[in-house]
Amino acid sequence: GERPALDCATAVANAQRVATVCLRELRCMREGALGPEAAATAAAPPKAVVETHAARQMLLEEKRVLGTDMEALRATMRSIQEGSEACNGLARAAAADVVALECASVAVQDDLDKVRSQLGRSREQAAEHAEACAR
Repeated sequence: GERPALDCATAVANAQRVATVCLRELRCMREGALGPEAAATAAAPPKAVVETHAARQMLLEEKRVLGTDMEALRATMRSIQEGSEACNGLARAAAADVVALECASVAVQDDLDKVRSQLGRSREQAAEHAEACAR
């Protein structure tokens, strides 16, 4: 007969049961060979391993905090850059307005000069006319 295929969940559950049984037997054998107190001491990780693990956990937490801080800094920098770009746009528009006003001012000054010149000629002509009429 054919054996039915095991799904992943069943295979994992079976492997966990086997591992649990093996660990229990290993613990019993260690206690039998060393005694309960010595077996507990032998099973405990060395102090250096515990300290290294603790230091690594602290470094990982610092890395996580730094990552969060860096993301906040990047967001702040993006915001500042957007504000700077908006200010640059406003400054360019204001500069264009100033140039336009200067051009308009020059045109008005030119018109004013023309009118003054015409007024001067008109006065001269009026004076010439008055002089001609007086003769």
